[in-house]
Formats: sequence, C-alpha cells, structure tokens
Amino acid sequence: MNRRQLLRLSALAFGGLNLPSWALPAKPPEEVILSAQGKNDFGLGWMDEPGLPAGRIQTGFRGHQVIGIGHNRILMVARRPGRTLAVADLATRELILSVDCPANRVLAGHACVSPDGRTLFTTEADEKDGAGYIGMYRADTLARTGEFSSGGIGPHQLAFMPDGRTLVVANGGLHTRAETGKKVLNLATMKPNLTYLDAQTGAVQEQQYLAEAKAGIRHLAVTATGDVVFATQLQRAAMDNTDVNPLGWLHRRGESPRACSAPVNLWAAMDDYAGSVAVNSRHATAGITSPRGDIACFFRIGDGALAGYHRFHDVCGIASTSDDSAFILSNSQGLVRVIDAATLKELPERRQTYTGWQWDNHLSVMTL
Repeated sequence: MNRRQLLRLSALAFGGLNLPSWALPAKPPEEVILSAQGKNDFGLGWMDEPGLPAGRIQTGFRGHQVIGIGHNRILMVARRPGRTLAVADLATRELILSVDCPANRVLAGHACVSPDGRTLFTTEADEKDGAGYIGMYRADTLARTGEFSSGGIGPHQLAFMPDGRTLVVANGGLHTRAETGKKVLNLATMKPNLTYLDAQTGAVQEQQYLAEAKAGIRHLAVTATGDVVFATQLQRAAMDNTDVNPLGWLHRRGESPRACSAPVNLWAAMDDYAGSVAVNSRHATAGITSPRGDIACFFRIGDGALAGYHRFHDVCGIASTSDDSAFILSNSQGLVRVIDAATLKELPERRQTYTGWQWDNHLSVMTL
C-alpha cells in the first residue's frame, strides 16, 4: 500500500466526526481495509491515515469477518454463536440492513460473495449436533434463499475457487453450543476436512483429511491459480501424543495436502494455533498468523518453504493489499503494520496506531 493509497484512505476518517455534508469527501477512496472491532463496545471499522479517527459503525454485537458486498456496502458476520448479519453503507456511515439466520442455526463468523455479486454464502452450524451448512442469501436484501451441507461438522471459513462455481470450505470438525461456550463437545470423534462444493447444487466434489484428526481446519485463502492455503488449530488436550504439528498447509485439487516447511521450534512457538491466512498471488506467497505465538509467518506457495516471519504481539489479522504490493497485519491493541510483499520486510514508516481500538481476528481489503 503506497502513500497515495494511504492518503485516499484518510477520507474515511470523517466517519467518526460530526461534519456537515459539504465537508465530507466527494469521492470514496479506492481501497479500504476492513475489520470487526471492539472489546466491550462492538462494531465494524476501517483503516485510515495515522493520527486521525478511524471510521467505525456500531453494531451492538461482536463480529468476526467483515467483507465488501457491493458499491460502498460492507457486511459483518457475527462471531460464533451469534446469528446476525449486518450491512453498512460507507458513504452514509450507517447500518442499512440486519438479519438473523434461522433459529436452528448459528453463524460461524465467515462469508463470501459469488463472483457475480448476487449471492452471499455463509458458514453455519446446527446448534444441536454441529452439522455444517452453507447458508445462501441475496446479497442486496439478505433474504435467505437456501442452504446445503458443508460436508462436515463445524464449518468456519470458505472461499470461491477461480472457476467461480466451486466453494472450498474449512470444516473445523468442532461441535460447540451457545450454552457451553467454547467447550468442544466432540473431541473424541472430531473429523475436520477440507471440502470442495458445487456452489449451485451443493454437491461434494472433493474432500481432504489430515492424518492428525485433532488438527481443526479453520482458515483458508485461495490464489488466482487455484492453490488453497489453509491453517489449523490443534486440540492438544485431546491428543495422545506431544508431537509438534505444522499449522500451515497447501492443497491443489486432485492431490494430497502438503505441509508448509518450517523449523520445529517455529511451529512450537505458535502454540498449536494459527489465527488467519492471506495469499499474495503476485509474489506467490502466503501469510499465516499466530496470536498465541506473537508471529506472522510467510511461505512460498510453490514449495511451501518458509520465506520470512515478523514478530508482532498478538497478531492475528492479515490481508494483502489490492495491488499485492504489501501484507497488512493487525492486532488486538489497535496496532497495524505493513510488510513489503517482495522483501517480506516491515515498512516501519507505515506503522499505524489506533489508541483504544481492538481489531478483531481478520482483515479484508475492499476496492471501491
């Protein structure tokens, strides 16, 4: 993200000020970096120039992922076990739409939009048994239009493949309920998988499983050429060994998953938990964060080799800029760092601090 783009982002800072309409920017910025935010007072937010208030819209519930779903429109998905989808308009700085998923479903915090922009797909679970579903909604009205099986228990992140018809879903394998919080109810039988689905029919096209059944597949990202990078979170208490497991994986259709390569002490430092994944197609690089390990690691997508890493306290959010020039990192203390995608070195002059803010686990980049 260059200086010119950062200056454009500053236009959104006026969202936190009571300025007259004539004082607001006439044109929206070209790029917006989105995230759910808040610790006790929840909302969705976007990033701007350092030193100015960041744009923020209160939602009243804690979100997990925020994505763009149309011109000036952004959507926040409730964190599990929430049930609310909320849409805001960046031009008016207002919530314009809010709906709940069916009473027998809970949202898993993630969503994606079909390439034609018409349909929103969400990961959901039946709260009684944890069975995974993909919810379908009209992107313009959030009217629910259908659902189909996710192919597993506890689906989390999903994304479209480059063909525009296939969805890839991280079925984490975890069954939880609202009344028992984060307690996993099926540790003995969990069976996470990576599933490819026909987005029009729901038909399962391919499924992949890892040898370690306690490695919940939670987050993923897809390159322009169809490589899937996914990350895991281990349920260590349920494992019958103390082996250190890789947390980053690569997959190409028709092949077996390949573990990313890194020193054992790096995987151990990540403490069995990868929080978010992003890919940079231009530089064929994937980034995986670990807030427990205070580290963001970067891997070559071609061979899975470790290409670099960056120490950053409680880092979880990661995204690639729209021009693939940089990775953006965020943490729960309102800090943002920029990593040059070519060199994988931090650009310290682009550090940003949002005092009193808590960025949530994920970042998304939206081009307006």
